[in-house]
Amino acid sequence: MTTAGGDFSKLEKLCASSLQPFTILPSSRKFICLNDDMDPSRHSENEISRALLNDFYRSLYPLRSTFELLAQYRNRFSQRHQLLEWKASRAKARNLLLCLVTLLLALTLYLVPSHHMRRLCRIQELPTLLV
Repeated sequence: MTTAGGDFSKLEKLCASSLQPFTILPSSRKFICLNDDMDPSRHSENEISRALLNDFYRSLYPLRSTFELLAQYRNRFSQRHQLLEWKASRAKARNLLLCLVTLLLALTLYLVPSHHMRRLCRIQELPTLLV
């Protein structure tokens, strides 16, 4: 189905023949809408469909965009709220660690000098003779 602004196609129909997806290329459309209507029970056909789609998109967009991740990286979060939850938990862990380090530093600064001061300022008592 074609509109003034773009193409609407079902994936099953596009992948029926290997040349049909590339007929979209010459037309200058504002958008391409491909409905993912692959049947999960047809594994071999789905692999062919994915390969054809990969070729189609690589021919449509041959160069990577500057904001895309490199091949060795992957996005850990599929939704934005997962990223925000991860950032919040990371901030809580960082703040807890900073509090523990601060407490440890304060105890060290309090106990070490006081121990040395007690040792240095200890009054030497002479033993008294019991007569």
